[in-house]
Amino acid sequence: MLIMKKKLIGHTKEVSLISGQLFFGPFYYIYKGLWKKGLLLNSLLVIIISVARFFITVEIMNILGLVLQLVVFGLLGSIDVRRKEQNNETMWEELPTVFNKGVLVVVITGISFIFSFAGLGYSYLQSNISGSASIPPDENNEMANSQQSSTSTDPYYTEKSTSNETSEIDTVETTETAEENSSNAEENEISLGTIPYKDLDISDSIQGKAQYLGCSIEDNGQEINFIPEMSATIQNLNLYISGEGNEDYFEDFLDGASEVSLQTGGKPINILDGNGDIIIIAEDGEVTYSI
Repeated sequence: MLIMKKKLIGHTKEVSLISGQLFFGPFYYIYKGLWKKGLLLNSLLVIIISVARFFITVEIMNILGLVLQLVVFGLLGSIDVRRKEQNNETMWEELPTVFNKGVLVVVITGISFIFSFAGLGYSYLQSNISGSASIPPDENNEMANSQQSSTSTDPYYTEKSTSNETSEIDTVETTETAEENSSNAEENEISLGTIPYKDLDISDSIQGKAQYLGCSIEDNGQEINFIPEMSATIQNLNLYISGEGNEDYFEDFLDGASEVSLQTGGKPINILDGNGDIIIIAEDGEVTYSI
């Protein structure tokens, strides 16, 4: 009975030991007088996780950090405490004796914090850039189509834009005028096709503006796309999208899109970035969308 009681007490102590090292990690080491080992292990984990930020997502990184803490402190905790009780070991004898100096351990801990701040800064920068990224082309097209359809088919919009006292005759006349304007626009509509940057004719006002902005032209019959071709244009647009670009430089593209949209016979003008995403839409002299 006495032997069984001793085994039960020993088992209880072992469970308590494992629980402490799993949940309290380096603090448990400090409590047990193994502060140098605890700080070194914690510094190693911090450096590994900070470097991992550059290669994996935040979700995976959080899981990795938890698993590493459980594995490292869970496996080594009981071993290190036992070695201290048996041999009074406060630093692994497998390491060079220089690690017995507390100053070196503190320096390594400080370095690990530098790695941690670097990783946090990188994650913050990435989140800002992704938050400023442009909307995919499909969503841009849906947005533009939604804006166009809402102004042409939405009964509520039509009611708001016309007078409450407009008679039925006035409505018919307005419709006929709109049809005439649409017919005139179709007659004046131009078709440029696809024109590479090197083949642009600067004597033409639309092509001249594309050449000034460093873009080629793609006219698909429904809209005209200005596609950046010059490396400097692509680089400057990407800098603006990331929040580091020149505001005046981007204003040239806004003004250019607005100006050219008056010369297309009703076709909208889309300006794309270097990834093929729409960043500006202009129609009839007005910019209807920009990042």
